Amino acid sequence: DTSYVLSQSETVVNGNLTFINCYLIYHHYIGPNSEINEFYWFVPNIGMVKNFTKNVEFGVALYRTFLLRNYRLP
Repeated sequence: DTSYVLSQSETVVNGNLTFINCYLIYHHYIGPNSEINEFYWFVPNIGMVKNFTKNVEFGVALYRTFLLRNYRLP
């Protein structure tokens, strides 16, 4: 199980939202009959703005992408 920061200056564009200076965090897990590769784009004071996951279990791959569609700061 490993996680680390790949980049500190990523840009994520999602429709009308653009996030600059995102942290790109990589997470890798490998176990019996299972492997997970996850990429998280994190913006300070906002949170996760994008997540990409590749999960392989028993030879079957599942790909998922989550994007932040809206947010509001107080």
